[in-house]
Amino acid sequence: MYDYVFLALAKNCSKYLKNYFYFIKKLSKSYNVLVIVGENSSNDGTLEFLISQKKSTNLVILNTSELSKYSNRIYRLSLGRQILKNYIEKKKIKSRFIVINDLDDVLKKKISIKNFLRISKILEKNKKDLFGISVKSSPYY
Repeated sequence: MYDYVFLALAKNCSKYLKNYFYFIKKLSKSYNVLVIVGENSSNDGTLEFLISQKKSTNLVILNTSELSKYSNRIYRLSLGRQILKNYIEKKKIKSRFIVINDLDDVLKKKISIKNFLRISKILEKNKKDLFGISVKSSPYY
């Protein structure tokens, strides 16, 4: 049983991954964390960076290159997230929380562990009424 399972899709986002994995590694010191990333045919070193993180992070990288054939971004994201969900179900992965992240320029700044844990506590406390919390990001899309 994991405390947190992070799900993300990645395509050409290598320059933002350092901040993300800094946060993941810091959180992993106190919590049982699994990261599942669907990588979609990046050409900027994203896949190579992800592979380099497998040594120090509980990380699963899924090939989601099939998503490239869809031009509609919303449809592509929906299908990609469905692939991640199906993986969790197939592997019978259990966790207290599932976190869905974007791995692009919304991660220009480091993620605050303090704020992340505060939000987790709010969700835990209100789990009868809430299934998730959306965190505002900038830029919006």
